[in-house]
Amino acid sequence: MADTTVLIGGNPVKLVDNGDGTFSLAAKLVTESTPDAAVPAKASFVAGKYVTADPAYTSGDLAPIRTNAKGEIIAQISGSLPRYNGSTYDPWYNNTKGILLASAARTSTTGFPLQTNYNARGVTIFVNIMSTPGGVETLSINVKTQSPAGVAPATFAVFDLPANTTGGFALTIYPGSSATPSNPTSNKSVSLALPREWVGYIAHSSTGSWTYSVEYCYIV
Repeated sequence: MADTTVLIGGNPVKLVDNGDGTFSLAAKLVTESTPDAAVPAKASFVAGKYVTADPAYTSGDLAPIRTNAKGEIIAQISGSLPRYNGSTYDPWYNNTKGILLASAARTSTTGFPLQTNYNARGVTIFVNIMSTPGGVETLSINVKTQSPAGVAPATFAVFDLPANTTGGFALTIYPGSSATPSNPTSNKSVSLALPREWVGYIAHSSTGSWTYSVEYCYIV
């Protein structure tokens, strides 16, 4: 069969022939927070969300569709539910992870890039220390939020790591995370919500050489 158009909720919706006996529904979900001016002309309100047949919204949003024994259309629209941020749409993420600083030898305080948090409530920051300068020198994890104007206020979460110690360390920032970790030397939790934009650095107490990496994992 070829591509066809059906009516769903009184609105024309394009079905794309997948060539294997199934069809894909050319539609995309747009949240109810969408301003009226931004809602596509051909749209219906289904289960609290707008479903649009506008061709401009088909890319990456095709989902398998079949009929049941009654001939009724069964469809599950895949992809994310975008969230309006005031000017554009943000994707909706699950727990994701990444690298803030790759493993390297460092002798001074080192910052990591500005991060954009789309929908996570918190984050765990991991520091993996491979070598230390010895003695009493230390490192600390420092996290700052950033204002909409791009100003980074004072640090709002700090984890002072023990001197002359290799291994893994983790700082968790999450609202309601008030319990003391089972190993407070290697883990610390702070009961705060993670802001949309955040940045930070690893502070060195002196000039000795440390080799470490820094990673993160968002917590939705």
